[in-house]
Amino acid sequence: MKDLPLKITAVQMQGLGLLEIRFLYNLVNFQMSWPRKYFLALLPAAITVGVWQVAWLAFNVFGCDGDIKHMQHCFAGPINLLPFMKFGLFWMQLASLITVPMSALMLIFVGARHIGFHNGASES
Repeated sequence: MKDLPLKITAVQMQGLGLLEIRFLYNLVNFQMSWPRKYFLALLPAAITVGVWQVAWLAFNVFGCDGDIKHMQHCFAGPINLLPFMKFGLFWMQLASLITVPMSALMLIFVGARHIGFHNGASES
């Protein structure tokens, strides 16, 4: 079988790209309610701050001793809570420095789109 030369112009390539993008957009085009958008904007901050606060509560309730560098083993029944304490008290505190401002910005953007949507702009 003879190979035929395939010539595609830049305009045709651009048209194929737009067609592909439209197809992908139609696959993922779904409507999400506004409360769900607000919930998703707040979720990263809620998770990191929540895990940090649960670790702090467990540190106080189970009578753990020490500081973040010299923490003593702490048990709740047969379960050693030391890995959770170090993860919750150290890493979640650092992660919350990133996720809280990020969630605040996402919340502002969702609120701005919500206000714009009510003022007649189309949602995109």
